Amino acid sequence: MEAPPRGRALRTVCLELERVCNHVADIGAIATDVAFAVGNAHAMRLKERVLRLNEQLTGNRLLRGMASLGGVRYDWNAGQLEAIRRFVAELRPEFESLVGLIQESSSTRDRLETTGILKPQTALDLGVVGIAGRASGIDRDLRRTSRTRPTTA
Repeated sequence: MEAPPRGRALRTVCLELERVCNHVADIGAIATDVAFAVGNAHAMRLKERVLRLNEQLTGNRLLRGMASLGGVRYDWNAGQLEAIRRFVAELRPEFESLVGLIQESSSTRDRLETTGILKPQTALDLGVVGIAGRASGIDRDLRRTSRTRPTTA
């Protein structure tokens, strides 16, 4: 069953709100990981704004129950649409302020830019594989370079 165009549009907005919420939370988590609690606090404040908008739009902070077979469970009224417009207009400068706060903190930038670098030779010496190996510049993938084939008994 295909959802009507308006239903698909509302679903898309919900997916974008979920994406924004997750990205903002991830920025906050990164700030926490490098001991920048102020950055995390600002990120969580923005996340809370997304969650409150979600609840205003769907009755649920996590957007549960919005999508249904053939469309959506709720349509939005003019006031809800205005809340989305206001949120979008205000989010960008607030998010840019958060990013600026992180970038202006020299200790945070140092931790983000220089901590945890694994040089290629060290990665090879340690036998690092997968994502960490690729991030360290090791272009090795057994699926691509293996010469052995599995044997069957």
